[in-house]
Parts: sequence; structure tokens; C-alpha cells
Amino acid sequence: MFSKFTTILHNAVEALGQDQAPMREDFVFHWKAITHHFVNNKDTKVAVEQTNIPSHLRQMLDLLLQEESAIESGISGPCMEYLLQHKILETLYTLGRTDCPPGMKQEVLSFFTQLLSKVRQPLLPHVNVHRAVHRLVKVCGEIRASPSENEEIQFLCTVCAKIKSAPYTVNFFLESLKSQKQDIRTMTEQPQIDFALMESLLALTRSEDSRVAIKACEGLLLCASLPEESSAKAIIENTKFCTEITEKLTRLYSLLPKTLDPGDVESLYEANWGLDVMTDTDEFITFPGKRQLTSFLSWLDYCDQLIMMAHPFVAKQLSVVIHQQFLVKHIEPSVLQTNESGAITSTCLLTRCLRLVSSSSLLTQFALFILGEDRDPEFKDDTTQSHKFRMRLIERCDHLSEELTLVTLKLFETLLLKPDEHIFHNLILRNLLTRNYCIDSKSTGEKTAEEASNQSSVSESANQNTDSQTNQIEADKTNIAEADSVKENSETEDGSESSAVEKDSNTSKQDERTEESTTNEGESAVIEGDNVVAEQSEESDKANEIVGEQQDVENTSENVDTSQISGIIIDGSQDVVPTPDTPGSELDFNSLGFVPTSEESSNKPGVHKVVNCFLSLVPDECKSSYQMSDSGYDTYLRDAHRQYTEMTNQCLGFNWPLDPVSIKTDKTDQFFEGTFLNVILNKLSHIMDQSYDINLQVTSVVSKLAQLPHPNLHEYLLDPFLNLSPDTRTMYTVFTKVITDLKSRQKSIPDFNRKLLQVRRQLIGLQNNLKSIEGSSTLEGVIVLEEFCKELAAIAFVKHTVHETQ
Repeated sequence: MFSKFTTILHNAVEALGQDQAPMREDFVFHWKAITHHFVNNKDTKVAVEQTNIPSHLRQMLDLLLQEESAIESGISGPCMEYLLQHKILETLYTLGRTDCPPGMKQEVLSFFTQLLSKVRQPLLPHVNVHRAVHRLVKVCGEIRASPSENEEIQFLCTVCAKIKSAPYTVNFFLESLKSQKQDIRTMTEQPQIDFALMESLLALTRSEDSRVAIKACEGLLLCASLPEESSAKAIIENTKFCTEITEKLTRLYSLLPKTLDPGDVESLYEANWGLDVMTDTDEFITFPGKRQLTSFLSWLDYCDQLIMMAHPFVAKQLSVVIHQQFLVKHIEPSVLQTNESGAITSTCLLTRCLRLVSSSSLLTQFALFILGEDRDPEFKDDTTQSHKFRMRLIERCDHLSEELTLVTLKLFETLLLKPDEHIFHNLILRNLLTRNYCIDSKSTGEKTAEEASNQSSVSESANQNTDSQTNQIEADKTNIAEADSVKENSETEDGSESSAVEKDSNTSKQDERTEESTTNEGESAVIEGDNVVAEQSEESDKANEIVGEQQDVENTSENVDTSQISGIIIDGSQDVVPTPDTPGSELDFNSLGFVPTSEESSNKPGVHKVVNCFLSLVPDECKSSYQMSDSGYDTYLRDAHRQYTEMTNQCLGFNWPLDPVSIKTDKTDQFFEGTFLNVILNKLSHIMDQSYDINLQVTSVVSKLAQLPHPNLHEYLLDPFLNLSPDTRTMYTVFTKVITDLKSRQKSIPDFNRKLLQVRRQLIGLQNNLKSIEGSSTLEGVIVLEEFCKELAAIAFVKHTVHETQ
């Protein structure tokens, strides 16, 4: 049995040898035909296409491929052995190097490319292969606009792909440059490493042929992403890779027009490196500098992708060079220039660049460039340790130029959308971690949240006109008595719209009080707490809009028609939140099955109190959304849930605490919210005097801050019951003062409610803005404040709901 198997194997080997013998002879024949051509022909001016050399090279390649397919993988056949032993590749390199006859270099490059790409067995580890390949790599890119550029880049990309599949082979292309004469000092130094592959690719990135340049960039991407530390160090220390990439970015930036319309910069389609794809809309959008802007953003996108995929050493070094050579030397002077239009354009370009960046290393350098490295708490009027660029940008958030203010606020909003912990710490958290904005309830005898809120309200009202405040509270109490008397009267609707709205509002209040008194004694505590909040906001008797549609409650909670209550699905559970179409209805969480947690019942206000607190800020007579068909609560809830989920996911790696923390510092100065928050609160305090666009942008920034899942920031922005330290202001206290100012302004605007509704209809496009309305700035501010309070209430509710379901 064994002898038969041996015989069969022997016959197979003989048959294979007989088949391979002619192949080897043919291979040798074609090679000798090539060498004889150079021996017998002295005319070097004849183009290679007019000779038989290309045909012989193709036949040699075909024989190598046929041989490989006929034998087992990993075994070199006679033809391959002949090629390796007789150093055919090195001979071909010599012939291609001289490019004699003309076109020989292209033929040699094509032969090398096809040999490396089509032969399955690894060839680069063979010394007679990688040595010849390395030498041929060096001659690529030597001549600019060479006729062999296409063949050169195809060859280089093939080599890069082979190295990428076997990263250790990159060491065959790292050549140590040692001088023949070395003294004792130089012997101890690290030798210089020549990485010819990178140098050739860098040379071809400067090609006028865009296809060649893009292919060269792909090759650089492959080389930079190699995991070998030796290649990463060679790229950083012995090539001009980082410098040339940054210089091209700088050159493209310098070609941009000095002024661009911010709208054009923002609306330009997303520029992706290597892709020149435009949508139908983009083809019709043209403006001066569009092509230059697209080229600049495309190259920045390449830098970002390169840093994202590169070896960590290479990524960090390239990011640092971009920071030092591009951001500091070119972006900073252009942003800080005194020319207003130039500063607006440069700030808008910086925002667009920041929006494009997604690699963590480059994003870190952008953050350090804009904000600096400071992480210690700021102190008021202390700018000795402040980052100059940061301070100038924050100052411009309240600039006399509205357009400059707008683009600067958009820059900070873009910053807040980036997943970098240093951004949030530097801008916001470093001054809140001390938690000296509030007085700890434990140190004051375990005061309840309502007591703390009441005390804060008294402190706040001390800065206002005491007599006016008292008169307003008495007037509110009178309104309560009048509302109580309405319940006993007929509920027949009046023909007048204003009378119907007032009657529905008062009836809703009475029905809710009746339900609460008959179904749940515990609701009296809720009402009491709400009255305290209402006293603080000077609207103690009026409940306000809530987060969904709510039917009028009929006497008892058993009669509530839940099918009429709109809701939103959050984390798989149906969280139903009522939304009114008329003001004056109060959020009844008990009727919705809401049970406060032990934490809320002990020392924190329930989410229903917080929601109602924000919704009760704007007085009923200053609201206009209830007169529209859609109050917008569903949209606010959905947006808040989506945005908060995204924000939470990007902050997962920051290791933020779940509960507020207090970090002790050596200095015990008065609380200072920080330069950025200080400017933002100032902008909120002037919401009645600013333009509609500025107000929208400021509230958009605050909305991003409110969505951050940090407990200190959450309570500072979204807890109206916080027991504040003396002379400390929060967003809620700022809004309280704004409402006080609004009440005095309301009296000076004739026919306030009609004009308010008219302005709202103009803003949403339901009515043409044919003529200006007296006090339109104030009216627009009222509308923005009303809608923003809804948004804050939705954010507070969603954050609580998501936290409870986790």
C-alpha cells in the first residue's frame, strides 16, 4: 500500500517537472531577448514601444503567474527561482533608472507593479526583491510633471498596500544614513533614517495632476497608519511630512478672499477630501471664493482623516505642528484683526474648521488654541493668567457689532458640541466645582428646598423696589379671590376671544384645585410649594403652560380622559406630559402616576416643581403661544430627548459624578461664575433689548449648557430652589429681573397683546412684515423668553426621566 502511494507521488512530481521545464526555458528565452536588445542596439533614441521589450516583459509576467497557479501556495517555482537568483529585478531597475530607451522607466514600473500586486506569495521579504523595489522607489517623484507620473504613483501605492498588509516589511525601506567618518560623539547619537517611500509620496502630492496627487495622499495615509514604531519615528524625525502637510494647509488658507459672507461659509456643502461631489442645490449656489474655500476645507478634512488613522506618535506631532504653524501664526492674527469684516470672516472660517474636525488629537489642539490650558478657577477682574485669545473671543460675545457677536457665539456653540472634556471644564465647570454658589442645606439646619427658595427670593427681592413688589403680590391675591368666584358662575363661553380665554383659564384652575382637594391630601403640599415659587416670580396665583396637551380635569382624577393627553416615548416607556393650549393650567403629576423619589421628597424639589417653576416665569398676559394652533411642547420634548441622549453619549468618557461635588480651594473669595458664563448671563439679562437673531443664538448656547450631564452645572442652571449664596445670580434669578422689567414695559406699549400676537405671526411666517411695530424688540424678546422657558422645562423633565430609567 505504501509503495503504491510512493509511486503515484513520484509520477506526479515527474509530470510537474516536465510541465515546468518548458516554462522555465520560455522565461529564460524572453529575459535573454531583452538583454540581447541592449547589447545589439546602440540607438538609444528609439522609443521602447517600437521594440519587443514590452512584449517580452508581459510574457515573463504571464509565465510567473501561470507557474504560481500550477503549484502549491508558498512554494517558488523554477521561473521565480531564476528571477530571484539572477537578480533580474535589480537589472530592470538599472535599465529603468536610465530610461533608455525612452519609455523604459514606465515599462519597468508597470512590471514591478503587476508583479507585486498579482503574485500571491510574499515577495518583499526576499532581499533581491525589496532591495530593487527600494531603489526604484527613490527614483519616483524626482522629476516634476514627469511622463511616468501615473506609473510611479501606481507603483508606490502598490508598495504601500503590500507594506500595510505586512507592517514589519516597512523596515526594509528604512535606510540608516551613516557618514563614513564618525567621531566618538556622533557614534553615541541616533543615526539618521532615510524613509524614501515617504519622500517620494510627498513629492507626488505636489503634482499638477489631481488624480496623481490624491493617490499620493492615499499612500501617505497608509504609511502614516502603520503600527510600527520605527516607521512613526522616522516620519516625525527624518521627513518633512508634518511640515509639508501644514504648509499646504496654510497656502490654501492664504488664497481665500479677505471677506466672505458668513452665510456662504456656513451653507457650503460638506467638503470631503478626494471627492468633488456637488448636489443639485450646490451647483446653483455660487459666490466669490467658493472654489478656494472648497479646496481649503477639503485639505483640512484630509488632515483630520490622516490624524484620525495615523500612528499616535504621528497624529500628535502633526496636530501640534498645525497648532503652532497654522492656527497660531495665521488664524489668530486674522481673527483678532481690527478690521471688522475681516474679523467676522476669519471667525466664521474658524467655526467652520472646528465643525469639520472629528479626530480627538486635532480637536484637542483646536481647544487649546481657542481656550488655553488653564483649568484652575477664574477670579473676577483677574486676567493675569488668562489666555489672550480666549478672553478676546469671550469679550466679543457682547460686542457692539451685532454680526461679530453672532459669529462669535456660534463659535462657542460649536465648541460645546465637541466631545472634549477640556472644553467644558475650561469654559464652565472650573468655577462651579467649588460649589460656593449655594449654601449647603446641612450647614443651615437641613432647610427644605421650599424654605431655601423662599430665602433666596427674599434676598433677591431686597434688590428691587419693595413697595412695588408688595403691591404686585396683593394684586395677585386679589386675582385669586376673583378666580375663586368664577367657579360659582356659569361656564358659558363668551363671544369675545379674550373673555373665553380668561374664563377657560380660571375654570381650569378651579377644576384642578377641586380635584386635588378631593383625591389627594398630599397635593396641598405641592400647591404650597408652587405658591412659594410663584411669589418669587411675582406670579403666585397663576399656573402656566406645561409640557403636553391636558384636558380640563372634571371634579375627580377618575374622570381624567388620558386619551386626550399627548406624550412622548422615552427609553421604551410612555411618559405622558400634559400640554395646554391656554395658559393658567398647572402640571398635575399625581394624575399622571408620577411618584417623587426619596431624594426629591427629602432635600430636592420634584421635577414637577422645577418644570412648573420655569413655565410660570412669563406672566399669562405676556404669553401668546396659547393663541396659536400648536404650543410646540411635543417638539421641545422630542428635541430635548434626542439632544440629551447624544450629549450623554459623548460625555461618557469624562467620568463626571452623579451628584454635585464640592472641591475646596485655598481662596475663599466670593463666587464668580466665570468669564464665559458671566457674559452669557449678561446677554440673557438684556433679552428685551437685543435683536431676535442674537436672542436665538444666546438661548441656543444656554440650551447646550443645560443639556450637559454634570450635576453641578445642572443644579446651577435648572434648579430654581437652590439656596444661593449672597450676591450670587443664576439663570433663574436673571429671568426674574427680566420679568420685573417686562411688567413695566408692558404698560408703555399700547395694545400689547394684539401686537404681541402679530409679532409672533410675523416671526413664524404667517403674516407679512409690511410695517414696523412699536416696541417690536421687546415683543420679540418676550416671545423668545416664553419659548425658551418651554425648552428649559422640557430639558429638565427629560434629564430627570432619563436619569430615573437608568
